[in-house]
Amino acid sequence: MDYVARLKLVSNTQLDSIAEQIDHARLVVSELENGFYDFARALFDFHASDPSAISMLLEHTDLSRRQLYNLLDVGEFITNHSISKHDAISVGATKLQIIARHVLGRAEVSAKQVSEMMILARATKSRKLARALAGANPRETKAFVFHLDKTETSLLRETLMQFGARRTKNGGLTRKEYALNGLLREAWREME
Repeated sequence: MDYVARLKLVSNTQLDSIAEQIDHARLVVSELENGFYDFARALFDFHASDPSAISMLLEHTDLSRRQLYNLLDVGEFITNHSISKHDAISVGATKLQIIARHVLGRAEVSAKQVSEMMILARATKSRKLARALAGANPRETKAFVFHLDKTETSLLRETLMQFGARRTKNGGLTRKEYALNGLLREAWREME
């Protein structure tokens, strides 16, 4: 039995009991790890045929609302853009979800653009993919930890604010990197 038929069976009131519906829903979801591609496609088809039946899966499975709707977005994306199972598995569910979120809000996306996004997804780490899709230049960054006492911290804070950092409501600073770059440029000019 395919996933669509199994999902329809979950919401089918002809099953003998609610317990039977719950057991069947859990069985379908337990196979999710073995095939997110098939499940996501089936979930999208299932939702298109009966949007209210999704609540049954929410109530009786371990999937959270966010997980379920992310899979629904992935299913819509792979269905509407004819993504092959091989391509979907090579990119992975997390990256497909990021691409789906990026694409589904847009009016028209060509097959070439989708292909380029899939290539970018293979070459980019998940945590950097959303920025890369938005056109940001994925760059390698480094973090530095400074161990400063109160006086040094205060001096650094005030200096960064003079070079463009801004205080946040909770007492932190934004635009620290921008301010630090300005400070370094100024120091470099004075050294020349």
